[in-house]
Amino acid sequence: MQVIDVANHPVEFDIAGKTFKIKRLSLLDLYAVFESEARKESISDITAIASQMTDSKERIQFSKEAMKELPKGKELEDLARSRMDSVAGGIKMLHIALSELNQISYDEVKALVNDNRDNPSVDAQIAAIVNYIIGHDVVVEEKIDPNDSKKTVIKTEKKT
Repeated sequence: MQVIDVANHPVEFDIAGKTFKIKRLSLLDLYAVFESEARKESISDITAIASQMTDSKERIQFSKEAMKELPKGKELEDLARSRMDSVAGGIKMLHIALSELNQISYDEVKALVNDNRDNPSVDAQIAAIVNYIIGHDVVVEEKIDPNDSKKTVIKTEKKT
């Protein structure tokens, strides 16, 4: 384990010609975001169904019962994990981590990923950065550029 892992100091890296700073995210932070989104989607579904009901008593009763059945515990955790494991989830995690230390919108992060999906080296670097954000095995190297300023390179670690 490197000191950077313990202290979670920001790491600076270049991707597609742009320089960013990033720190690892805690699982608590990630699950808070993704579980909240899963619950909001469930509530939105309940609201949509209830809005189609003409009888107000029936609508209220349906809403009360459906709200009791909102995902929680392991079911909510599984929904959050499913969201995290998607491409949209990777973009969301990247945005959360980047927006903490950089001025960047979700749409800009999405464009950065989409614009570089056909570039294997940049695509692999983005995947490595997402893995770094969530604490998976990646190699973090400090390189010195010709101008003597430090740059950090994040790349995947090949396991044999």
